[in-house]
Amino acid sequence: MKRYKLCVLLLLFLGNMTIFGQKSQESQHRIKKAQFPTISIDTLFKAVNDSELKKVRYYKAVDTARTTYTLKFKMQRLHYQMHFYSKGKLLKVGFGIKEVDVPSDTYAAMQHYLQNRFKNVKIRRMYQEYHIISEEKAQSTIKNAFQNLMLPTNQYRLLIMGKNELGRQAYEAKFDAEGELNAFTEALPSNYDRVLY
Repeated sequence: MKRYKLCVLLLLFLGNMTIFGQKSQESQHRIKKAQFPTISIDTLFKAVNDSELKKVRYYKAVDTARTTYTLKFKMQRLHYQMHFYSKGKLLKVGFGIKEVDVPSDTYAAMQHYLQNRFKNVKIRRMYQEYHIISEEKAQSTIKNAFQNLMLPTNQYRLLIMGKNELGRQAYEAKFDAEGELNAFTEALPSNYDRVLY
């Protein structure tokens, strides 16, 4: 019985180590439309009239693990982001939010985590995200995002500036719909992908 408890404790400890030890850092910069992967706009925007899209921008994100692409646009007063793999397959959809857009219990849990981790912390940006589970569900996931639905599968991505003993540093924190931490990474300098070459 003691051995079983020890194994369970060890697994819990190692599971937490993977959340806090991740070093997958990201840097993003704007690119031209021609440099963006070929995507099926008709499939992505079936429920949306092209004239509703404003301020359409294309970005490339490079991190230590992979390269992704982001399509940013404004629609009905919300600033959306659609993230793609390099081959044009949709990864997730999200939009910018503020504190009042997050359920109070969820926001309190996120704040509790950040305040325990840092001496001083400032949330610079917040996003509500809908991850694509399968290609078959991509259309319904996009529709859910465009309708701003609150679902138990929603995730919140926070771009923060935190201060601790080592100084100030930019980070990205990802939380689930309950406010539990999923991932925590340091932000890379804006010229990181240029340093690689």
